[in-house]
This record gives sequence, C-alpha cells and structure tokens, in this order.
Amino acid sequence: MCIIVAPNLNISCYTTNMKEINAYVKLHSKEQQNELQRIRNIVKQAAPDTKEEMSYGMPAFKYHNKLLLCYAAQKHHFGIYPSSWPIEYLQKELGKYDTSKGSIRYTKENLLPADLLVKIVNARIEQINVASEKANK
Repeated sequence: MCIIVAPNLNISCYTTNMKEINAYVKLHSKEQQNELQRIRNIVKQAAPDTKEEMSYGMPAFKYHNKLLLCYAAQKHHFGIYPSSWPIEYLQKELGKYDTSKGSIRYTKENLLPADLLVKIVNARIEQINVASEKANK
C-alpha cells in the first residue's frame, strides 16, 4: 500500500513494498526519475548486498539491517542522506555541495559524480561494519 501525501506540494510515498519504490520514482518529472534511477543503480552496484525499502518517506538502502542511506528528489534539488559520518569523512570532496549534519543536496546543474557517491556508500558501509564489530565484542 502506498499512502500519498503532499505537504508543501512535495509529494512523498510511504511504503515498504518494492513496487512502491518504483511508484515513488514515477511521481517525479522525467529528469528527476532519471537521477533517482541513476542513484539507485550506482548504490546497487557499489553495495550489492543491500536491501531496498522506503524509510522516512524516501527510497532507502539497508545494509546488515542498518540504514545505509536514503535518497530523494525535491522541487529544486536532490538529496542523499547517509548519516553524518560519511559527510564529515568526505568533507573536502563534498565542498561544492550543500551539506548539513546528515544530508547532501545538489542540483541538476551540479550532479553528484558516480565515483563520489560510491565513496559515500563505502564510507557508510565501513561505519556500519566498525559499529557492528564493536557491538559484537
């Protein structure tokens, strides 16, 4: 089931069904769909052991039952939400993008390069693995 909401005209789809991730993507313009699919493909290739689901109303990837990252299209930008550590770790490379504690925002005119997205994914995987090792000690 997909519940569509439109606060401030930003449409979101809240669900856990894979078909609904596709529905979320289809809610956006063709240009936004292309970028959402590009993000999805890059993350799938960089982290094939992940599971896709919806989280916080956005498409997301989980790695070892931990949130790897969420991604979304907004009216004027795209967002990647990997938690704060990968953003701090890659701060220098992310310098030309709008970042905050847990988010990276970019526009269609200044897309996030695939290799940088892979670095973000790898940094987040490393963070999850280290936390898991510590928890198992």
